[in-house]
Amino acid sequence: MAEHLVFAMHAAYGLPVTVVRYFNVYGPRQNPIFVVSQSIHRILNARQPLLYDPGDQTRCFTYVDDAIAGTLLAAESGAAIGEAFNVGSMTETTVRDVVELAIKIANVDSVSGPEAADTAARYGGRYEDIPRRIPDSTKAQRKLGWRLQIDAEEGLRRTIDWARANPWYLVKG
Repeated sequence: MAEHLVFAMHAAYGLPVTVVRYFNVYGPRQNPIFVVSQSIHRILNARQPLLYDPGDQTRCFTYVDDAIAGTLLAAESGAAIGEAFNVGSMTETTVRDVVELAIKIANVDSVSGPEAADTAARYGGRYEDIPRRIPDSTKAQRKLGWRLQIDAEEGLRRTIDWARANPWYLVKG
């Protein structure tokens, strides 16, 4: 609805607007309530990361530097005015795979695998996860020249390195 209101302001008053939609952005300083940041926070505190249900739901993880680059390109391009862009990796990855990759990269001896978390038991029968979330970023590539530069493995490595270098972030909450 917000997008429609923004575009209505563009159509009615000529306001130069652009909408950027982000997909599973992660990286340094992210509140550890999201899948990547929570997993890294738990792993580096020698706790098993949580894996909700079987972990076969998929996401397309986008490192924060790539999201920023897409935002800047949209902000600076006249071709972006009046348009909406998906900024996100188009590489579909299971949550299980990203959690296991974080465990591998962090290499914490006491963390060998994820801890199973049953969403029905935790949140009740009304909770329903999104099984797949995949953006189509071809418009951002075509009109803005945006390209994903940092894959999930490198992004996880950078985020883990940053967290280790900033012990305040790892304070248990």
